[in-house]
Amino acid sequence: MTDSKESRWEPPTRPRLPAKSMDLSVIIVNWNTKSLLLDCLNAVEAAIERSRIQTEVFIVDNASNDGSVDAVRNAFPKFRVVENTENMGFSRANNIALKFAIGDYCLLLNSDTVVPVDLFDQLTTVMKQHNQTAVCSPLLLNRDRTPQICWARFPGIMSELTGQLDRSQSPYPLPDFESPTRRSAMDPFPVDWVGGACFLVRREAMQEAGLLDEGFFMYSEETEWCHRFATRGWQTVLVPSITVTHLGGQSAKAVPTETRKQMYRSIVRLYKIFYGTFGSIFPSAIATVRFSLSALRERFRRWSAVKPVQ
Repeated sequence: MTDSKESRWEPPTRPRLPAKSMDLSVIIVNWNTKSLLLDCLNAVEAAIERSRIQTEVFIVDNASNDGSVDAVRNAFPKFRVVENTENMGFSRANNIALKFAIGDYCLLLNSDTVVPVDLFDQLTTVMKQHNQTAVCSPLLLNRDRTPQICWARFPGIMSELTGQLDRSQSPYPLPDFESPTRRSAMDPFPVDWVGGACFLVRREAMQEAGLLDEGFFMYSEETEWCHRFATRGWQTVLVPSITVTHLGGQSAKAVPTETRKQMYRSIVRLYKIFYGTFGSIFPSAIATVRFSLSALRERFRRWSAVKPVQ
């Protein structure tokens, strides 16, 4: 896609979604994470059995070659599997399922997450209590139960200059998130955006703002979506008292160089959407410098790791 085409970006049109007849639709996009996916689905199945709400599950496979599709169909015959013939990326793959989902709420869930049995009831209760909330997310935890700071203000010049996202929207000191006791007493609070690993979105908001922007292959799509909701008066909320384990970046580990390229392309596209062609020049230029330096560091690391032939 050329820069000139990106500068004429327009939000996705409102989707023609099927009539609602389910409480919750869970959508999981997979690319070569079979073992993690099966663990994730075991936890999802346990949560459905525990839940009081009606739930449907979609697994959208992006042309995996590790046997993921057969494994899911054999182990979870009640779940709906969409088998893509190519890797369509995160946005397109999720949109495929979103167009068929019939839930009042749709949960975009990474295959490298493990959900607690009461997650579905808890998250949907938060949404029912906060009518202007388009998106809510639990606090994500690492495998060792330390928190992932999975929210921030929208990025821009300062975040590019400093290399740090602004987490100041939290009404609680960041060290308090380390304590399970303190987290359990925290109320939900509004933020600009949350990460897409466990991302619950309201159907009504999607119908108003449109689905994910398929111009993003991977990364920054959830940030753009939250921004689009915000421009229409909707909120995004983080719920620290609810936690989900997120192992993080499992598909991306297979292609680290391509991952950095995707992150760079996505942030530049995001700035053009946020600030326009001219307003995006400065933050995009800084992002380009940061990307170039990271590529040079990676080349130097590889060069220094090569041992001379004896």
